Amino acid sequence: LNSLSNGFAFDDLGIIVDNPTVHDLGDLLRIWGTPYWPGADGLERGLYRPLTVFLFAIQWAAGQGSPIPFHVLNVGLHALASVLVYRLLDHLVGWKGALPAALLFAVHPVHVEAVANVVGQAELLSAAGLHAACVAYAERPDHGRVSGRRQVLILVFFLMAVLAKEHAVVLPALLLVLDGAQGRLRRPGYLDPAIRMTVALVAVGGVYLVLRFAVLGGSLTGNAPGNLGFLLDPPTRIRTALAVWPHYARLMVFPAHLSAMYDPATIPPMLSVSPSVVAGGFLLMAVLVTMATPSAWPALGLGSAWFMITVLPVSNLLVPIGTVLAERTLYLPSVAGALWVAYGLRRLLDSPSRPGRQVLAGVAGVCVVALGFGLKTIARNPVWDSNEVLFKTTLEDHPESFRAQWFEAMRLTDMGNPDLAREHWARAFQIYPAHAGFLAAYARFLLDEGDVEGAEDMANRALEIQPEAASALFTSGLVEIARERPDEAESRAGDLRVLGFDALAGQLEDSIRTADPRDSR
Repeated sequence: LNSLSNGFAFDDLGIIVDNPTVHDLGDLLRIWGTPYWPGADGLERGLYRPLTVFLFAIQWAAGQGSPIPFHVLNVGLHALASVLVYRLLDHLVGWKGALPAALLFAVHPVHVEAVANVVGQAELLSAAGLHAACVAYAERPDHGRVSGRRQVLILVFFLMAVLAKEHAVVLPALLLVLDGAQGRLRRPGYLDPAIRMTVALVAVGGVYLVLRFAVLGGSLTGNAPGNLGFLLDPPTRIRTALAVWPHYARLMVFPAHLSAMYDPATIPPMLSVSPSVVAGGFLLMAVLVTMATPSAWPALGLGSAWFMITVLPVSNLLVPIGTVLAERTLYLPSVAGALWVAYGLRRLLDSPSRPGRQVLAGVAGVCVVALGFGLKTIARNPVWDSNEVLFKTTLEDHPESFRAQWFEAMRLTDMGNPDLAREHWARAFQIYPAHAGFLAAYARFLLDEGDVEGAEDMANRALEIQPEAASALFTSGLVEIARERPDEAESRAGDLRVLGFDALAGQLEDSIRTADPRDSR
């Protein structure tokens, strides 16, 4: 609840505050045909979440630009998702195990980023829809058939979830593992209704993909990973993804330390096999083994399967996603922890051979963990109040993060303190000099400070990394104008038009005409 006083921070600014589509209710229909990220690089980022943006527009109008409606809805959605987790666990293990486990899910500190930051609403909407579909599916009668009304509900929840965030495409696999946990797979007559349900889900998923491809084209990941070039090299990407698994375990079990940014060098690119890569490999194998061991089901196997299914799309193991780790992406996978706790408590509480002292110790342990999680969550929520608070906290916690240095440099630049900003620009470049977006921003700063030669170097580096990056092409065009090379600047404007960035091309052409005295237009 103490997140309700937060403002807008981080991605909230680009997606909501500075997004004209969100500010005009007349654009509600157009939202369904536009990318999630506004502006010239929306297609590059490769995200399509129209339901989330649609609701952003309604909340913006309701609050006349105030962040309060957004945060109220986030808290409400998190409460709903937590109740749905309880409903699912109650059906699987009974209320004695379900209530404490769902409580741990509700207060888990790893959820702060999803709840306290407005754009985390995509995670919350998607998870609520997916949880509701799982509850509707798991609570059907034991004969295994899904009634027509229940099937329609599941399909509606699924469509809402994928339109909020693409992560929800994993629902068919989750329903299968729920059937495995409930012992339905071997029951007579299971196969036919299961096939019909799967076909219906695939059809709904197909509708989503058609919409997505119509808006974004055929790419599943966009070009965002190009900003973290090492993610485009499969061996380096997989090693780095494995090195993240110990962080998953830490964040799930002992989330004492949280961060808004895990980019280099908080988690550096793994150019070779390191101890963290080996540890991650062992954790991955442990999850796979418990999934594949019949005797582990459902106590361990269901939680392992849930975690693997939901974390794979955001893990960089299958495809590069453009970030090394983001805590908000663990919102859905963290249900696995609730599943493990629920089954463990049921075994503890239902065993007649357990001494009362052991049972009391187990219950007391859960209470202590819940209290600790809750206090950590309360302390962490205000960090997302604004960019100033967020960047300051992240810089203090992770001065080795290039993104923390970068954002501090931008903040100081906006405040009119270029001398101190230059130090942070230089530190960020030293930590990770291969992010095209950062290099283009650095070039623009140097250009504004009169260092044309340095700006040209940074702009050229950005274009080498991502030749079709709109920000790099635009900044390079500005450098060409400063170098009094209007023809080259016109060429950059032409490149922008070819790539579909007409607005940026127009801005660059206006700058060319303003700077070139020979142009009488």
